[in-house]
Amino acid sequence: MEQLNFENPWRHRAGSDDDNEEGPKDDIAVQFGFDDRSIRAAFVAKVFALVTVMFAITAAFSAVPIYNKDFKKWCNQEDHWWCVYVAMGVFFIFYITLMCCGRARRCFPCNLFILTCFTFSAATMTMFITATYSADAVLISLLITTGCSASIILFAATTKKDLTSCLGVAFILGICLMLFGLMACIFCIFLNWQFLYIVYAVLGALLCMFYLAIDIQLIMGGRRVEISPEEYIFAATHVFVDILGMFLNILGVVGNA
Repeated sequence: MEQLNFENPWRHRAGSDDDNEEGPKDDIAVQFGFDDRSIRAAFVAKVFALVTVMFAITAAFSAVPIYNKDFKKWCNQEDHWWCVYVAMGVFFIFYITLMCCGRARRCFPCNLFILTCFTFSAATMTMFITATYSADAVLISLLITTGCSASIILFAATTKKDLTSCLGVAFILGICLMLFGLMACIFCIFLNWQFLYIVYAVLGALLCMFYLAIDIQLIMGGRRVEISPEEYIFAATHVFVDILGMFLNILGVVGNA
């Protein structure tokens, strides 16, 4: 197994095409393999535990305007939408910090503090967005997202197809979707082509599903590229953003259909 690079969350799996040297297959190698599997299993459990807590907080925030009609009216008032913009700003600041600052996301307890701020900002942003839709639309979107996420996780964990080799394709598709979104905004503002918003939401949901499948394989390991076990904050953030993006795009389709 190659030595971990603590400055890079990604690593190539030993025994892949990038590492063709065959090591001795003795008891020590077997023991190292067992240890690596144990570490990977603990890493996966920690990642999904963090993701569960993050979504529990987000769901608790989003449930408030559903059950409290007065608070929902307060959220929908234009005078209070500055809270959304502040939450979005904080969300992107901490998201970029978690993605780009390796030392910050690996330094305890700084990493948990940053992740907590990131989670609460995402929960606040989601709360205001869901407040603009009906409770039925939010519930239907939640059920669809849950079913899709479970199916994708099961598929990514069991398929023999190595989706981690599609990282370049995923990046290109993300850039294309961003450019399409900019053009859709222009057409919606000046030509009132509102159907483009639904088209963008559908494409965004499909891309988030593709991202989730890739990230699950990166977390599970055993592929050509995998996430280092030290990067549980990095991995949890990726899965959380994938599923949250999927939910918000599906909500955009269901709520405007």
